[in-house]
Amino acid sequence: MSSFSENFQREDTTQGGNTQYDDSAFFSFASTMLIVIIIWLIISILRRLKIDYKYQDKKYKNCKCNSCEERLKLFNKNERGKSINCTFYFYIILTFFFCYLLSLSIVQVQKNSGKIKGFDPFEILEIEPGANTSQIKKAYKILALKYHPDKNPNDNQAKAKFMLINKAYESLTNEEAKKNFEKYGNPDGPGSMRVSIGLPSFVLEKKNHMPILLFFVVFIVIIFPCCFLFWYNSSESYNENGILVGNFIVFIKLMNENILLRQMPFVLGNAFEFQNLKIYDDEEIPLTKIYKHNKDYMITHKNERVHPANKKAICIYYSYLNREDIKIEHYKQDLSYILSFTDKFIDYITQLCIEYTQASYIQKVGKNFGYPCVETVLEFSQNMHQQISHLSNQFTPYLQLPYFNENKIRLLKRGNQKLFNTNKPTYFLDFLKLDVEARNNILSKEFSDEEISDINKAIDSIPIYDLNIEVYTEGFEDIIVNDEISIKVTVTRTNLGEDQWVGMAHSLGFTEPFDEKVSITILNKKILLFNSIETIKERKTEHIFIYQPHEAGKIKLLCDMISLSYKGVNISKEFEYEVKKSSEKRELHLKDIEKREIKKIEPSFTQRMLSGLVPTAADDEDEEEEEQEDADKKDEKDKKDEKDKKDGENKEEKKDEEGKNINEQAEKKEKEKKNGTFEEEESEEEDEKNKNEPAEKKDKEQKQVTFPEEESEEEEDVQKDEKHEKND
Repeated sequence: MSSFSENFQREDTTQGGNTQYDDSAFFSFASTMLIVIIIWLIISILRRLKIDYKYQDKKYKNCKCNSCEERLKLFNKNERGKSINCTFYFYIILTFFFCYLLSLSIVQVQKNSGKIKGFDPFEILEIEPGANTSQIKKAYKILALKYHPDKNPNDNQAKAKFMLINKAYESLTNEEAKKNFEKYGNPDGPGSMRVSIGLPSFVLEKKNHMPILLFFVVFIVIIFPCCFLFWYNSSESYNENGILVGNFIVFIKLMNENILLRQMPFVLGNAFEFQNLKIYDDEEIPLTKIYKHNKDYMITHKNERVHPANKKAICIYYSYLNREDIKIEHYKQDLSYILSFTDKFIDYITQLCIEYTQASYIQKVGKNFGYPCVETVLEFSQNMHQQISHLSNQFTPYLQLPYFNENKIRLLKRGNQKLFNTNKPTYFLDFLKLDVEARNNILSKEFSDEEISDINKAIDSIPIYDLNIEVYTEGFEDIIVNDEISIKVTVTRTNLGEDQWVGMAHSLGFTEPFDEKVSITILNKKILLFNSIETIKERKTEHIFIYQPHEAGKIKLLCDMISLSYKGVNISKEFEYEVKKSSEKRELHLKDIEKREIKKIEPSFTQRMLSGLVPTAADDEDEEEEEQEDADKKDEKDKKDEKDKKDGENKEEKKDEEGKNINEQAEKKEKEKKNGTFEEEESEEEDEKNKNEPAEKKDKEQKQVTFPEEESEEEEDVQKDEKHEKND
């Protein structure tokens, strides 16, 4: 039999006064989750309604010419169309659906929100409080007969009610149960309550087991893995620049160190992103004409075919640069789609060329595109942003201004040779730096007042840059070999205020608004050392290159700044710095640092006071005694060394005397042999030897034993002498 605490009932007695399952907890949890989902959907809908239009802040200095203002309005309109699309309406439908589910869940929570009642035996027995014993017994008999399990088989509610009736009768008739009820409110005595989130009743019904199992199998085994695989494959197919990984092979194969400006549209047009373009029936004839007309400008590869969709992209690139009008359907849509990838492709190709060039200098492996190839890619970026063809004449910077064309440039050149002198690299910058009045006087010969005002608006947005280069080593005034030097390049946009931001860049045909970018390159005799592409957002833009020179002397480098957005505003500046082999100041400084590191920091007086290290008179006496002991030890060592030296000298002298004696004896023997007396002495010596053989054997053994001892003593003496010489 289950305990009494497991059979508390709710106030709602629709199911016989006892609820088996706690549905309110589930619906409360479901309501909370639905509220979170609805809030997220509402926020996403509001974000799409509140479009963050580009370059709308007052601090932005946007180009105010007619073409740029129309381009910005069209872009914002397209952005609004992109935000309010099928996804937007799908979010609205989901919001209403989840709101409906939330209302149903709240209704269920309210139905099951009855408070848990305390144990009331009078209410269970359906009698008034204070009833006597006879009334209690009478009520108990009536209810026990009514809810007895034998009369109500297979009825769990009746069984629970019967158990409650027994407990109520016991708490009113049994003294111990009555005391527990009066003290704890429970006839069983003190108990505990467990609170947990309950599952709804339909989950535990047998008829719902199979549908719930199928739902979990479909979601966990099929839907969730498929979504994960789709996300993984899509993320793996794109690189950091947001383009397909397969483009790497295409660009590396088509690019080379001798790439021409006219071939760049063919390189970009072969990207895998453009294979999704649709070709309609009425487009085949005009696209074929454009492709044949520009075929001489393309890169020829044997046994390689171009995808039809890529052919369409190549044709659109050439027609856009030549400012041709193609009367085909969806041309503007396809052009905006192609131009949306152009900046990404140019940045990626520039990065590839620079990385391969630097790797070829260091490892001498792979393609060496060289800096001229990088310059070609950057110049193509200028042509794309300003819609200028490679077939244009040498006065191409003027073609980025509104109402300018080649005929008007020739007419303006007649009276202004200085401003159109192509031998001078800064001829276009000189035109931009003219006063408004002087410029208007020149332009008034060929343009109307409205056109002149529009041209001046465009000129006001074209940047005029200044370069400042600083070479230094952090913490030191001079530069020595193997230092890590910093080359700080500061690009200043002189025609921009301190509180202004760079807005939308000027362009006559580029449909997408783009940021103003520059490429900063450090060159050493046309060898590319460093490169960085910077986005110009404020008046000053800084970038620091770290370089380590390995040779001493004066080093000359070139800083080349090329704009990716405009033509005729590039700047090149040479700079030099001296690298020394060594520096006295640097060595002294390093020695000071070493001394500071070696020197121990003595504790202050207060620190010694706190730690009990304050010196006393006794401490001073101890220190003096220790110093005296050290001095005595040194004296003893010196005396020992002197004795060892003297002993060594005496031994050497003895050895020399013995050697002299041996030599003298040998000389005497030789003389005796010559005189004939040596044979008689030998016979006498043999007789003596025969007599004294045992004595000679003993002498030989002694010599054999003492000889190595003498050698070891000599070696020790030599080692001691060497040690003394080192100490001296």
